[in-house]
Amino acid sequence: MRRQWRGWWRSAATCFVAAAVVGGCSAPLGTHHQATSTGADGSVHGALGALLAASTDLGPSTARDVAVLVTLPRTARPVSLTRWAATRGLRVQWQRGDDWATVTGPAHAMGAGFDVAIEDFRSRTGKQFYATRRQASVPTALRSAVTGVGTILSYVPRVTRALPILPADVPSGGLSAKQLLTVYNATPLANQGYTGKGKTIVFFEIDGFKQADLDSFSRSDGLARFVPSMNTEQPGAAGGETPMDLEVAHAIVPDAKLVVFDARLHATSIATAAAENAAMYQKVDKAYPGAIWSLSLGLRCETLFSPADLAPMQSAVAQAEAHGTSAFVSSGDTGGLECKGGKDFGGPPTQADIGLNAYSGLPAMTVVGGTALSTDAQGHWVAETAWTEPALQQGTSGGPSSKFPRPAWQKAPGMDTLPDSNHRLTPDVAADADPATGVRIVVNGAPQEGGGTSQAAPIWAGFAVMMNQYLAANGGRPLGNINPLLYQAAASTPAAFHDVTLGGNAVDLAQKHFDYVTGLGSPNVALLAGALLQAQKGGS
Repeated sequence: MRRQWRGWWRSAATCFVAAAVVGGCSAPLGTHHQATSTGADGSVHGALGALLAASTDLGPSTARDVAVLVTLPRTARPVSLTRWAATRGLRVQWQRGDDWATVTGPAHAMGAGFDVAIEDFRSRTGKQFYATRRQASVPTALRSAVTGVGTILSYVPRVTRALPILPADVPSGGLSAKQLLTVYNATPLANQGYTGKGKTIVFFEIDGFKQADLDSFSRSDGLARFVPSMNTEQPGAAGGETPMDLEVAHAIVPDAKLVVFDARLHATSIATAAAENAAMYQKVDKAYPGAIWSLSLGLRCETLFSPADLAPMQSAVAQAEAHGTSAFVSSGDTGGLECKGGKDFGGPPTQADIGLNAYSGLPAMTVVGGTALSTDAQGHWVAETAWTEPALQQGTSGGPSSKFPRPAWQKAPGMDTLPDSNHRLTPDVAADADPATGVRIVVNGAPQEGGGTSQAAPIWAGFAVMMNQYLAANGGRPLGNINPLLYQAAASTPAAFHDVTLGGNAVDLAQKHFDYVTGLGSPNVALLAGALLQAQKGGS
């Protein structure tokens, strides 16, 4: 029997960070999420406000190449914006077909053009960056040519992996490929031949892998050998994340083509980080139309970005989904504190640390939270709780977006009673993320158990491939943006999900129906595939 529920958790869940960081359990951070990062006067609050308060103001910026992203009302060449910029010593970078552009130039010209003071700051760790204390708005002269202005900030949030926890003292074990299919009732689809043949999963990665690990994993589970395709060179030195993603997906759909894409960013500002991500999604969509995407990454933190910064990423993912892609992203492993900035921000967790990573706030993404799984000796599902590691200050993340309104399709019991429920709510779904109950993988030549929400995302990506094949064989169509269908399926066929009602993280507790730690729950794949087909055909 896998790890079972213990009654201490419900009282401990909401204060584990306080206990771990400052040595005692105080009042929980609570469930009141930050719905906005700016005040009525445009002044910045939240994570950016905390960063600036913890940094030294060096005075007016001397930066020569400040960048800000702007959104446009149409995809035509932004002639008016280009003319406006040229008269002010600024430049416009725009690509045909985009409804956004990047404005660049020296700090003094940028500040004058957008009527904000751009200042230089030095963080606690010595990092120098430019920022504004007030969010820039659309200049009067551009109100017919520009619909939104991004954040002027060169403190680039680092791309973070939802780190799998692979401690050396964990005994060999974990779910085999057969047990992984069994526990989520995917075996009926596998037995019908839905094993991924002719289908592609693209993994966005920032580290590499060793082929020897993949070979060892395949041999240990009796699976065919596989060699991932590389759209780029290896993203970096071999680590634990990429082999885990590949091996977990291969365990589910052993005949699928697996592609590793280098997702490392080279951005120097919020604007260029957003633009790089949008361009990356467009490139992958062009190279692999209709592929399933798996992102075990996060870009901290959503509140540092403005809606204009996030619009190009949302648009690029939505465009790919129009071609049949479904995009799964891990919710993060900070227990709901995706805006905790580390040494540059300083101090124990506060209300400003509550938030999402910038990827998981996008309505086009399907956000995957994490659970701790209980099975019997044969791998059959027994129970799941929200995943957390109190002593390590880790756990499944989630909550409402601070930038996007709640989509019309996001309807499920329990949602309207959640704090900030008028925003996009996350995660959408969940899967196993506990390293004590993870998938049996091989990393650096040694057997391990996978873990973290970075395990949960490729689990869903693999199942999406199976369900796409089922749909195609039964008169359906590619899932594309699966989110509207998921919520329809939850309403029509509640048994298609395991409703996780126990556990929590640093901010929220699981509850009956939808919640901010496990969303709709984990899948009963065979039932879910049928429910998705019914939803596509207009069934109720």
